[in-house]
Order: sequence, then structure tokens, then C-alpha cells
Amino acid sequence: MTKTNLFLLATLVVQAVLIAIIILSSGNTATDTEATALLADFNRDTVTSITITNGTDGNQIRLTKLDDGTWGLADIGNYPVQETRITSLFDVLAGLDTSRLISDNASNQRRLKVADEEYERKVELVQGDQTITLYVGSSGGANATHTRIAGSDNVYLNRDVSGTSISAEITTWAKTDYITVDATKVVSMTLTNANGTFEFEKVGDVWQMAGLEADETFNEENFTALLDKIVAFNLRKPLGTETLPEYGMDAPLATVTIVVRDTLVTGEDENSTGQTLDTTYELVVGARYEDGYAVKSNKSDFYVLASAFYATDFTEETREEFLVAVGN
Repeated sequence: MTKTNLFLLATLVVQAVLIAIIILSSGNTATDTEATALLADFNRDTVTSITITNGTDGNQIRLTKLDDGTWGLADIGNYPVQETRITSLFDVLAGLDTSRLISDNASNQRRLKVADEEYERKVELVQGDQTITLYVGSSGGANATHTRIAGSDNVYLNRDVSGTSISAEITTWAKTDYITVDATKVVSMTLTNANGTFEFEKVGDVWQMAGLEADETFNEENFTALLDKIVAFNLRKPLGTETLPEYGMDAPLATVTIVVRDTLVTGEDENSTGQTLDTTYELVVGARYEDGYAVKSNKSDFYVLASAFYATDFTEETREEFLVAVGN
């Protein structure tokens, strides 16, 4: 054997010894053991509060279970939460297990981003008088993330959970549908903005615009596109129930009113069956706020942030937009 080969062999032996020392000293066992639930005491039916904290920027969101069994954003007047988000989170938490132990040495927790003071996400679950705290850390491979329960030094790899999938952002959790009505039941609409007031009415199944001149033709297609936005009006995020001066509600940029007509199928007596019931929805578009517009519906207690996509058509619409251009 040449001197070069002897040197290479010795180098390999030294590397193997060093790796073994590192593994033994760090507690990085990376062993596969019989799977048991990581959150052994977790019971989704008894959880009453969830707090998620982003370890990077300190952003935090608190979700609370309401008396009717639904969930709300605790810091925004219990604004409704998407129930599917809660179900998905609980499914993920219930699926965490202890089959892949990565480390049992507390000195590794910072490096794996699951330490008490350094983590990707911290999830705190309150059920009864018990609080369960889970730390979600860095990636440990394809679709695998380091996880640790507070009070234990053991760090496990788990799939289908990550810092990005457990969001601490309001926009992830809040229900986005702010106004939802059946467009076929809308019988009138009025829009007021800086360019004037525009009134529309459905006669039979045909929409008409008030105040047309003899040589003007109503552009129903443009009107319908605007109507579609108001009957399915989505928010960016809820702002709360308290009005703030910066929302600009004292001098709104636009006000939209629609009347929805329902036919009573049954009533208090046989004479009321078949009668119609009109419901008025009003949406007030206030000032530019953050990266959108502050808006308020008369059917909600909440002021919300709407994107420019939904708001600017109401604030900037002109009479000409509702008319067929001459020559077309």
C-alpha cells in the first residue's frame, strides 16, 4: 500500500471517529421508534383557545372558541374564523408523533429552531386548565420539520407541519366573505361617488339605468360586472368594530346600496305566504388605508380592509362606463 493510500485510509478513519463523537455528544440519535402521539393529551373537542406566535417577527394571533362552537379572532372582536382552517390545524396536530427522534440534548434546540426563546412557530393550546405548547422549528428534509413539546428536550421530525403552514397572519384565518347575496334576487342598485349618483332597477329580468338621454344606450355588461363585485364582496382582513378617523367614514369615497327581494315560502299565516320581503344592503367605501380601502357594511358590526381590486371600481366609476360608446 502506498503512502498516499495509507494517508487517505487514516483520514477516513479519523473522520468516522469524529462523526461518531459528534453524534454521541449531541444526542442526534435520528432513530426510528414505535410511533406514539407527540401531543399525548391533545383533545380537539376540549380546546378553547389557540395562540400562534411567529418566532421571526413576533407577530401573534389568538383564536378563541365561542359559545356556539364556532371560532373567532380574539383580538378583533371575535371576528369569524374559517372553520376549515381550525379543522386542518387540529388534523395536523393530531398526526404528530414520536417515531423519529432527532435529538434529546437541550443544547441542540436553538440550532433546530425549537428552543423556548428561538423557534419558527409556537403553538399554545388551552384545554380546560391545561396549556399544551408546541414548538415548530426548521426543516429537517423533504416535507419534514423539527418539533418539540415544551418541558421536554426531545426533538422529533414530523411531516405535514411547518412554520409556513401554521400561520400567525390574520389574513390566513379570517373569513373572507363580507357580503354574499344571490345576484338574481337583486332588484335595484344605487352608486354614489365623486362622479355622481347612478341608479339602476330591474324591470322583469332586464336591468335599466335611470336618467338616460334619448341617444344613450345602457351598457348592461359593464353594470353586471360591477354588480357581481358587490354581491360577492370579499375582504382582505377585518379591522375591528371601532371606527377610526383614518377610515374616512365621515367623507366616504363611495356608497353602494342594493335591494334584495325574497319571496316568502311560508309565513305566520296563509295570507303572508308568497309575499315579498325587501332587504337593503349598504356598503360604504372610506379612505385609502394600509394597502387597500376601509369599508363598512350595514349588515356587519365590523370595519374591514378591502383590496383596491374590489374598491376602486366603486370609487372611480363614471357615468360613461355605464353607456355604450357611440359607434359601437
